[in-house]
Amino acid sequence: EAFETIDIWINNAGIGHPQQSAWEINEITTRKVIDVDLLGLVFGTQVAVKGMIEQGHGQVYNMEGFGSDGTVRPGMSVYGAAKRAVRYYTRTVIKETKDTAVQVGTLSPGIVITDFITDMYRDDPGGFEKSKKIFNILGDKVETVTPWLAHKVLKNKKTGSSFKWLTPGKAFS
Repeated sequence: EAFETIDIWINNAGIGHPQQSAWEINEITTRKVIDVDLLGLVFGTQVAVKGMIEQGHGQVYNMEGFGSDGTVRPGMSVYGAAKRAVRYYTRTVIKETKDTAVQVGTLSPGIVITDFITDMYRDDPGGFEKSKKIFNILGDKVETVTPWLAHKVLKNKKTGSSFKWLTPGKAFS
């Protein structure tokens, strides 16, 4: 209301689940992850795109996560499936908005050390200890990743853009 238009909309809501096998994740947790990570993003995108088409401009970015590229890891079944669906959904919306003034893209922050990650290991301290080495090598702080992503978004002028913080080259180095 204060600014009258929305220029940039980022769907960043997401939750994980305990690092368990697919059949061990209870129904409530499964539904919650799908509701937040996929349906929340779908509904957010619908609202944003409709409003941006009406106002004649705007950018929508959907946050990808582990599994969006098809990578599979035990213990990440529901979260990874939701993020894989996010990529498909976003690619479809990119095609559907091609003849509009709305740009749609994705953001991929890589491993950002927040409560999101540590909460997934709440009931598995041993698993967290095993993963800590990878987090220490590949993980980054919010204060490092966020300005980089924001800069990329603000400079972007085309639809279908995908901004990835943790690239294979960066991970290798």
